[in-house]
Amino acid sequence: MKQIIVLFAMVGLGLTIYGFLMGSGQDTVYTSVKGLWQEQIQQQKQFP
Repeated sequence: MKQIIVLFAMVGLGLTIYGFLMGSGQDTVYTSVKGLWQEQIQQQKQFP
């Protein structure tokens, strides 16, 4: 029984972390990094 509870907790934690990193919306790590990369690319194109 204890193993099932730990299994569900691990799955829930994994889904939460995945949602934080790759979920949809503006508050995710993926969109933040993507925006930063795009800004850096634009700066490099303007000032080689």
